[in-house]
Amino acid sequence: MRLFPLLLFQQSFSKPNQESETSSRQVICHFDEPCTQACTAKVCEYFWNIEYRLTNTWRTRDFGRRTNVARGSLRDFSVSWNETSKNLDIDQIGLAANTPFLVDERENLFFTDGQDQRRVITINGHFPGPSVIVNKGAKVIIHVKSLLHDQSFSLHWHGLHMVDNYWMDGGAMFSQCPVNSFNEFTYVIEADNTGTHWYHSHKGLQRADGLHGAFIVLQPEEQEDHSNKIPFVMTDWYRDDSDFLAAADPYRFGISGGDRFTGTGARTCTTPEKGFLNGAKVSSYCVDSILVNGHGQFRDKNDSAVFSVGEQFVLPYETETVELKAVHAGFEVPILLRRADSLPIYATGTDGRKIQSRAGHGLIFGVGETWNIESEFNGLDEIIFIAELMVEGYGHVVDADYQLSPRPFVKVSVQRSSAPFRGERVRNLVPLLPWKQSPAPVRPHHALDFTDFIDNLDHDSDFTYLNCPLDNYRGFKCVGIMDFQRDENVETEAYQFDPAETNEKPDQIIELNLNLARGSSINGIKFAYPYKPFFDGIKDENITPCSEEILGDEGNRTCTQIFTVQKDELVEIRISAAHEMSNELSPYEWTYHAFHLHGYEFFVQELGFPRLDQHGNIIGLDDALSCTGGTRCPKVEYREDILKKRRVHNLNTVAKNTILVPAMGYAIVRFKATNPGIWPMHCHQLFHNSQGMAVALNVEDKEENKPFSYLPEDFPRCADYDPTSYSTPKKASQNHFLHFITHHILFSSSILVVFLSLVFIFVKCCFLPRFKNGYEYAPLNGGEKGIRLYTKKLQEFVNQRITNRQKSESRNEDREPLISNDECQDSNKMEDDTDQEIIDSPTYNPEEDNDDEDFACEHKDNFPNGHWDNDDSKFSLFKPDQ
Repeated sequence: MRLFPLLLFQQSFSKPNQESETSSRQVICHFDEPCTQACTAKVCEYFWNIEYRLTNTWRTRDFGRRTNVARGSLRDFSVSWNETSKNLDIDQIGLAANTPFLVDERENLFFTDGQDQRRVITINGHFPGPSVIVNKGAKVIIHVKSLLHDQSFSLHWHGLHMVDNYWMDGGAMFSQCPVNSFNEFTYVIEADNTGTHWYHSHKGLQRADGLHGAFIVLQPEEQEDHSNKIPFVMTDWYRDDSDFLAAADPYRFGISGGDRFTGTGARTCTTPEKGFLNGAKVSSYCVDSILVNGHGQFRDKNDSAVFSVGEQFVLPYETETVELKAVHAGFEVPILLRRADSLPIYATGTDGRKIQSRAGHGLIFGVGETWNIESEFNGLDEIIFIAELMVEGYGHVVDADYQLSPRPFVKVSVQRSSAPFRGERVRNLVPLLPWKQSPAPVRPHHALDFTDFIDNLDHDSDFTYLNCPLDNYRGFKCVGIMDFQRDENVETEAYQFDPAETNEKPDQIIELNLNLARGSSINGIKFAYPYKPFFDGIKDENITPCSEEILGDEGNRTCTQIFTVQKDELVEIRISAAHEMSNELSPYEWTYHAFHLHGYEFFVQELGFPRLDQHGNIIGLDDALSCTGGTRCPKVEYREDILKKRRVHNLNTVAKNTILVPAMGYAIVRFKATNPGIWPMHCHQLFHNSQGMAVALNVEDKEENKPFSYLPEDFPRCADYDPTSYSTPKKASQNHFLHFITHHILFSSSILVVFLSLVFIFVKCCFLPRFKNGYEYAPLNGGEKGIRLYTKKLQEFVNQRITNRQKSESRNEDREPLISNDECQDSNKMEDDTDQEIIDSPTYNPEEDNDDEDFACEHKDNFPNGHWDNDDSKFSLFKPDQ
């Protein structure tokens, strides 16, 4: 059965009205509702269901008439592309459907890249999760309810500093126990630092299953009209979910080429066919697919594509510039973002901070990084953005002729038109039709590929890559993170400390070498998470101490590696991605790492790059590095003389919270430890992190004992954590009288709520018609029939019932019932037949199936003369006079 015509779904985002702008509190969405609205209030509240969905499905309520599907149930139906009809069919046999109703429900189609039956973790049924868009200074309250029957989770607010709010950071087994199945929890976040941030699961591999979304804090000048600022959440994507990826675990097979693990799902590959970049392998998994805002189109090795759903945006025609609030929320592979027409893009911000605008033709994202990207229409009516996995096909050597294999990409169109009003943005979902490669391929416009892009370039032109983890990429100009400058003229908020202090001598230097020498590790040590969160600080009984015995075991160095600094110390972290160069398999260990620090932003001091051959392939370590600490390079030594020559005292280096460390190179960052807590530091490539590439940074506060001076109450439970054993100590400045008054007001309010609830139950039982299951049949948003709680028309029916009792008997007798008793009996007799007999009947016609008649019969006892009024889409108590 056909589901939709060519255009799937249209959704508009408008400037908030004046009432919402001045309100002190906004509830953006309830459980199961979409959360598409930006919040302009001082307090923004969200209610999120965390639940599974399967791809290539259609979600609906009240569907399946004359089947065993109960009216009002929520269900997903598998759908697939019908090449003959050029449309979608419901796969399940025996289901009849009301076609116009399904068209109205088209926004409930759930596609990612067109690969079916892939399990996804969603928020209120949507992937990625809602874009949280709030104003600076807002308090954000997010109630989460887990419907995951076999997993627990936590949410980390990536990029938000969480000052004096450590326990809400969301690091599982650091600041909280994860939220267990069918439990609820409330996060309270202060949106103190502006910019493009995001949130994601911080447990296991769940982020790879879709549990993530954008978190954007608007500066005052952005709050009036942000219709041209588009959340742009990118992720590399895999056919199989995290359970399969974890079971496959290519790292546990050692580093012997990795050929014992041949891939996932639709793509299987040996190591030489996996994704490489400049001779370094970017992932031990096979290259698969890529999504933007949950949409893409999978292509197989033969360059054939399946049916999927794409996304486009339409802005008012007067729009001159579009800004992408871009996030790499993915798994392992760097992503390149560019324009399809090779015109420039401009990087204007990163990791929440504004920077001096820098022009380029493509920007490389490490996993976890955020960038603000602006681009001009320049008289055009459309900009096509291309996001693609930053891999050079399948093979670690690319010759000088740029013979690059096709690589996964996704196209997003941003148009301008006279249709949207000023301050409005329209989002369309459009079909991406399947196509197959042929001897003389003719690919659709949306199949623009990187090989086409390279072929159309003039290699003598000043083509520039931004945020390069290399100082040269295949002959093109590279702008590294050290070439960016923050802009003091446009920065509107203070940093965590004075950036000028980074030029002082650091109090502490921490050296971290991230590699796969002994599994996924830092300094040759795999991180062992504590047995319970750090509610009572660091105690040996709650962690796995890094004892001499463990550190002496080269085969299994697994412990809780912790670095301790004191509050307000200036800390320098040296992060390297060094490996040994002992044999021909060594390049299979070289890779890039995206390093992230919770609770802080740091200032980049220096970036070191690997040595390259004449073709741009990596051949060795940066000159400032040498391996040490035993076999397979668990640690490195730095040549201080080289570092001293390279060090530039630049007061305008950018602030970051996540940095892409070059393969066989290093990054040096500094920050002042002003935010006490025990913070995770880790590689943001998901499998690297989950397998042990992490450490803990303990920032001690000996004066005020933060964050332990405000311990949480009634957090999620795990291990032997008992919430009753922890309580928030009372501060000396606390107003006990105010506390007393507040406590009694809350108690009195609770009594009032209970009393009103009893009154409601009494009124409902004594005065209201008793509908089945307490529901009424009423319109849903958009005009479709559906289920709506009966209480929404409570007062209307109370008044109507009282009025009816006062009417004379003659008035009822003057109105003929719409449906007679005989007609209802005939209908009930038909209902007694089995569903399958009715469907199989040669005379059965779904078009003549009358749900309205059934509804009127079902409630005939409550309203003897009632009927369903199709014109008004509501239930009428009496038949109109003839």
